[in-house]
Formats: sequence, structure tokens, C-alpha cells
Amino acid sequence: MKKAELELKLRGVVEEDSFLLFKWANSSDVRKNAIDPQRIEWKKHQVWFREKNSSPYSKIYILENKNLPIGQVRYDRKEQGFWYIDFFIEQKFRGLGLGKKIIGLSRSTISGPVKALVKKENLASHIVFQKLGFVKTRSEKGIVEYLHK
Repeated sequence: MKKAELELKLRGVVEEDSFLLFKWANSSDVRKNAIDPQRIEWKKHQVWFREKNSSPYSKIYILENKNLPIGQVRYDRKEQGFWYIDFFIEQKFRGLGLGKKIIGLSRSTISGPVKALVKKENLASHIVFQKLGFVKTRSEKGIVEYLHK
């Protein structure tokens, strides 16, 4: 896949996306890079998805290429005005700058500062956040925190 062949669109998550997000969340590469590496059970995911999808403190977007989902980004408001970000790009679409793209497209929907927690070994995510101007604020126990104001 080449960048020139992409037709990207960002849309809000819908109920029908629940299984897709479940599948993505349990992929081996996501579990490897997740702060909590445990696989997610379907029933727990269903409860989580309904809560997130109905909460004003959570925003989930799907990145599509030619109307096919290829990634997701989620923002969760957790503390004193901060939003936490999490994103995923399908494996065959990695290396095309789409991590940067999905965050760039969605960032304007969030007001206030955004934090990212990234495992030390997750080099691709470190690069994405640094290129977008996120600043490293701390590092402990193998987790690096970034902040974007």
C-alpha cells in the first residue's frame, strides 16, 4: 500500500464496531504493547464498549481507508482536565504515517491537554507522539508518559 492510494476518513464509533475493536484489542501485537497485556474477555469487552460509547468522558474514532476500518483512536478523560489517548493501526497499514494521521485528524475534537502512556519498547508509538509535539514528562517502570497541551 502506498500513501497516494489512500482515501482516508475519520468517523465516530458505532455499536457495530464493537467486535472489530474486540478483535483488534486482542491481537498479539496490541497485547504486547498494552500497559495491561492480559487478553480481554468478550463479555467484559461488551460492558466496556457500552460504557465508553455512552460516556461524555470517552471518544472513540475509526480511521477508514476506502470505507474499510484500518485503525482506531480513543480519548478518555480521567483526571483534572487531562485526556488519555490510545491508538491502533492495522498491521498492513503501518509504516505509512497513519498513527500521526489518525491523531492529527482526531485531536481537534478534544479540548485540553492530552497524555499518552507508552511502553518503553514501543518505538513506533514514541516516534508518533514525538513527531506530533508531545513532550516526555516522566518515565518509570518501563512506561513513558507524554503530554500535549
